Amino acid sequence: MSNGSDPPTPPPSSVSTMVNAFHSALSVTNIRGLVSLVLDINKVKYSPWATLFRTHAKVFNILDHIDPTVARPTNLGDEMWERLDATVLQWIYGTISTDLLYKILDEKATTRVAWDNLCNLFQNNKGSRIVHLENRFGSIKLQNCALLDDYCSQLKDVSDQHYNKTEKFRPS
Repeated sequence: MSNGSDPPTPPPSSVSTMVNAFHSALSVTNIRGLVSLVLDINKVKYSPWATLFRTHAKVFNILDHIDPTVARPTNLGDEMWERLDATVLQWIYGTISTDLLYKILDEKATTRVAWDNLCNLFQNNKGSRIVHLENRFGSIKLQNCALLDDYCSQLKDVSDQHYNKTEKFRPS
């Protein structure tokens, strides 16, 4: 019995709700401020984009939403985990081009489904993409560039894209 000076103890259900009421990932209001690259099918910068995205997923402890080898945290209830999944899905949608968004947008998709769909879009056409990049590399001409820096940037861009596809193209 209380003597009137002790504060009332909240019921257990409200305590457990408060534990899962906030997660740091929910505080991100502008994901493009963190993942500055916009994934675009025409620029094919999947590896750098995915690396940035995974880095931020690690920072916010939500990597399990995109990587099936990472265990789901045991301290999250189903409701919070689903809310985080929707948040990470918004992050993906917010860091890809409109064309890619239309290709993967599905109201029933989870974050992992969207992540895997993007990966498949960029990785499944690997062979033909390598041939295209090799042809593009060979067609870059110094006389078509206003500055030597532009020429070098174009060569590096194609080389980086090719390297991301083959992991063996970059000269030593």
